[in-house]
Amino acid sequence: MSIPFRTEELTPDWFSEVLGSPVTGVEVLDAHSGTTGRARVGLTGASDLPATVFVKLQPFTEEQRKFLRQIGLGVAEARLYANVGKELPVRVPRVYHADFDGDDGSFVMVLEDLEAAGCVFPSPSDDDIRAVAVSLMDELATLHAAFWGSDLAWLPTPSGMKRKPVDSEMANRRAQFIVSALDQFARHAIGVPASRRAVRDAIP
Repeated sequence: MSIPFRTEELTPDWFSEVLGSPVTGVEVLDAHSGTTGRARVGLTGASDLPATVFVKLQPFTEEQRKFLRQIGLGVAEARLYANVGKELPVRVPRVYHADFDGDDGSFVMVLEDLEAAGCVFPSPSDDDIRAVAVSLMDELATLHAAFWGSDLAWLPTPSGMKRKPVDSEMANRRAQFIVSALDQFARHAIGVPASRRAVRDAIP
């Protein structure tokens, strides 16, 4: 089964194969690219199809794809959904399909459209943002507790995971992401400025 590289490859035939129901029409309603490529897609066809799905795939530019291959983030997310996406003890998007290739870094996830499901995405200015943050920590604790001490055969050991990039340009970009985050949020944390200086000093 192929792993789409671009939104143009999200065809009715491909969706029919991975969803197991006939898809006669596909409309990309929105698409953008960051740490991954993302597309909100409308589907028509069999009556049991969702009206829309959210697809995550490789970023749309080679520079972004190269960075993502270095850190292995997209493959790791797809691996999680493919292996335990239907068993997680917290609210996650319904997983319709997840596939990945650890060798070339390609991946794809067809997930529930959370916007269509009525989910609300918080912003830092929301009045209840503190309660949302507390809830997030509780959910993460629940998630980790469910697998604590388990033998997860599908999860790579440290020796099987991506190493830090030897590419100095890529390593520099990683460090710049950290510096940017510290620049943005330093005023909210105690002792961050010193950490920020240490990070900047470590940049080649």
